[in-house]
Amino acid sequence: MNVQMKERQELAPTTNTGVLRLVPLGGLGTIGKNMMLVEFEDDILVVDAGSMFPTAEEPGVSLIIPDMEYLLDNRDRVRAIVLTHGHEDHIGALPFLLNDFGLKVPIYGADLTMGVVRHKLQDQRVSSEDLDLLRVVDVESRLQLGCFEVEFFQVNHSFPSSMGASIKTPVGRLIHTGDFKFDERPIVDDPVNEERLARWGEEGVLLLMADSTNAEEVSPTNSEATIEDNLQKLFEEASGRIFVSTFASNVSRLQQVITLARRNGRRVGWVGRSMFTYGNNAVQLNYLDFNKQEMLSTKEINNLPGQEVCVLITGSQGEPMSALNRLSQETHRDHDIRPTDTVIVSASPIPGNEVAFYGMINRLFRLGAEVLYHCLVDIHVSGHGSQRENQRMLSLLRPRYFVPVHGEYRHLLLNARNAHRVGMHEDDIFVLEDGEVLSLERTGGPGSDGLPETRAWYDEHVSATQILVDGHVISDSAQIIKERHWLKEGGVVSCVIGYDPRNRRMLGQPLIHTRGFLYPEEESEFHGPAHQLVTKLFHKLTARGVRTSPKDIEQDVRRALQRFCRSEFGRRPVVMSKLLTLK
Repeated sequence: MNVQMKERQELAPTTNTGVLRLVPLGGLGTIGKNMMLVEFEDDILVVDAGSMFPTAEEPGVSLIIPDMEYLLDNRDRVRAIVLTHGHEDHIGALPFLLNDFGLKVPIYGADLTMGVVRHKLQDQRVSSEDLDLLRVVDVESRLQLGCFEVEFFQVNHSFPSSMGASIKTPVGRLIHTGDFKFDERPIVDDPVNEERLARWGEEGVLLLMADSTNAEEVSPTNSEATIEDNLQKLFEEASGRIFVSTFASNVSRLQQVITLARRNGRRVGWVGRSMFTYGNNAVQLNYLDFNKQEMLSTKEINNLPGQEVCVLITGSQGEPMSALNRLSQETHRDHDIRPTDTVIVSASPIPGNEVAFYGMINRLFRLGAEVLYHCLVDIHVSGHGSQRENQRMLSLLRPRYFVPVHGEYRHLLLNARNAHRVGMHEDDIFVLEDGEVLSLERTGGPGSDGLPETRAWYDEHVSATQILVDGHVISDSAQIIKERHWLKEGGVVSCVIGYDPRNRRMLGQPLIHTRGFLYPEEESEFHGPAHQLVTKLFHKLTARGVRTSPKDIEQDVRRALQRFCRSEFGRRPVVMSKLLTLK
């Protein structure tokens, strides 16, 4: 089967009456910024509102969020936002939806998720009215949101209390798994209630949207419990302090470390802002068995005998401002790394983040610490299900249609092929990317599977560009990113000329400055010839009888300097020229 080559030529109906539409605005084609819209006539339900961190391809950008244009154009039809769990790639866009775009609708999620969301929104200083939009639900909840009847089911993931959503629509039941795996021995949650999923499968599931993040893996994802023996061995071998870095949201891993520390005669300290945020939230909601009275202070972390100290620290991805990364750079205000320390990084690098991750690992090694990470010892398990687990989900729910979600394109395609291998017809599998709309409508009575006869087709595209958060600016403009790449690749040359427009003459000498363009030994080769070039060109352009505007002069000077830099130095800097006119 080649889902990738599937034609998309079937025409849509002329009206949307009675048509169910899936509108992905994020998370299909990228890892992160997950957002799916479910739409039927006058009602829209939003599943997740996430963000993603920029890569080296977006220098200077702090965050990337989904394109909200279609959502905001239809804001009056939005009934609610449903959150599957509390990871940033599922909740990170909420402050912008509320603060910057003014979308005021109820937001539903599990207690641990909503605790994280509340803290995030308070940090962004949203109003108390916005905080009142947050509603806690659980697996017993049933919501009527416009024409949609929504129920929740627990899934296993690296964030406790993660849930999938069952969305009963006028056309049929949709299932959205959120991020999931099957874990028979979860540290915090219960195993997935497969009987409930099977019951929905017997009743009839129109369409399944399933997590594709781990679609490259064939074998089932290991249980969180499987790494405990390896961690215990590392605790036994460590003679000094132990630093364990993991995602602060991975409460199961935090609990494992706390339990192991107690077992091995160590007390636990927390380092990093998000560790306190997620940890305190988990303690308050009884997801984490930890008494804050037993927590190590900063002074105790630094002064107690090493064999009594264990530190849970943020920065497992080498994030620039994270605690562990600052320790690796010896810039942390309160702590340092010593040659007697053991650093355990219980995470693997997110795709695209390998350079930052391994750069931090290298620096920790240089400081003399014993550094252990996923390449050396099995101390991390994924929170996402493999091909085998997606097959298991498909067999329980038996959907008529399948849409892989959450992943880069290869993940989506591999998950689609996986569904075909277990018996789904390729015409019933739809690989969507952000902005590509899938429409479904009823065409008749119940079929052999008990579901109404339906048709599904690729519909129109909606806007789904990258939205960049850069300081106080939220923009879809890619031009500034292109300019930053030009600056990074060739540096900059600026030329400022004082100009007397009345007498059409140059005031003084042109001021030419460079940044990131010249090597020290090239200074003399550049500045003398460049000044001569600009001066000669200026006099030619302003000679008597020549009609040239200041803007034309600036443009000609810029082009001449660009040609000079390219021909004499073989490089293409950004060149800027400006006439300062005497009034």
